[in-house]
Amino acid sequence: MVSAVRGLIMGAAGLGAAAAGVFGVSTLRDSDETADADTDALHQVSFGGEEICLKADIDFIPGDQNRCFTSAEIAGWRIEPLIDPERGAMAVTMRHPTDGARSAAEPKTCRDYGELRYDGWYAPTSREMRREAFFVRACGVIEMLMRAQTATTNHFADDGLELGEVASISADRFLRLGAEDIDAPGDPEIERISDTAWRVAAGGQTTFIEEIAVLDFDNDGIAEILAFFAGGPDQATARLADIALLEKDADQAAVTVTAIDFGDFYESKAKT
Repeated sequence: MVSAVRGLIMGAAGLGAAAAGVFGVSTLRDSDETADADTDALHQVSFGGEEICLKADIDFIPGDQNRCFTSAEIAGWRIEPLIDPERGAMAVTMRHPTDGARSAAEPKTCRDYGELRYDGWYAPTSREMRREAFFVRACGVIEMLMRAQTATTNHFADDGLELGEVASISADRFLRLGAEDIDAPGDPEIERISDTAWRVAAGGQTTFIEEIAVLDFDNDGIAEILAFFAGGPDQATARLADIALLEKDADQAAVTVTAIDFGDFYESKAKT
């Protein structure tokens, strides 16, 4: 199946070429790496035996359609090179925030990408921004799933968003540029393109929202939706991406959106 969100982020033709489906990410296994021990030491995570189940079929492991994984399995993905099932091994070119003479970095794992991003390194071109969106989604999902557990209470009908909730989210958060939100003029055109993905268009801008997992991510017992936002102006090549939590504290409550800050995941390692 062709991926709508993959086409949105990676495709040179832009948003108009995106088709129905969900975004796929894989990781390349390396038997020589002690993934679980390394990641556990970095994060001081106490892994349990509970399996974490995903809503979207995102192909983290090539050829494996299983959507349920242990925390230890998920943590192991963090130090393994990311693989796009259609494009092969992934890397993103990043530049230092203040020292233009410093050589560019090309992280291939979520650990390396996250440490660079937290220290201010950035993708310098539209092409690299699209590649970075791949890392934003894959690495954000991994980090959040490492902290997730099964919820005891769920206020989302049928474990997902409804049309009115998508419209409400769109009014508050149509296109995100870092810390700045741009309001979308006029009534948005909303299309459900799969069981887990929505397309929202208005004012010459298009955003895709993908529901990745419905779990308890903040240890309050109540389910949140881990969602991926990707989009940009229809006539431009730059694509912007964010991971966010969609929260709902009662059946009739409004959905609130909380952006995920990569600084919450990684300790800064000053580059000298």
